Amino acid sequence: MDNTEDRHVNEHEAARFIGLAVSTLRNRRCLDQGPAYFKVGRKVVYSMAELRGWMAAKRITPGGEV
Repeated sequence: MDNTEDRHVNEHEAARFIGLAVSTLRNRRCLDQGPAYFKVGRKVVYSMAELRGWMAAKRITPGGEV
């Protein structure tokens, strides 16, 4: 059974998922403005659950409701 919430993706897959360029994702990571991530040696990986949560926190609804 594959639970996509537990899946981890590389920075290219993460950038594609949230709709940013890899360079923008890297820049936001350096500025502590992007989604949470893990360092595995030199490799950066993102949890799909964290990416979904980060996207949900950025949600804006018409009329100003957040």
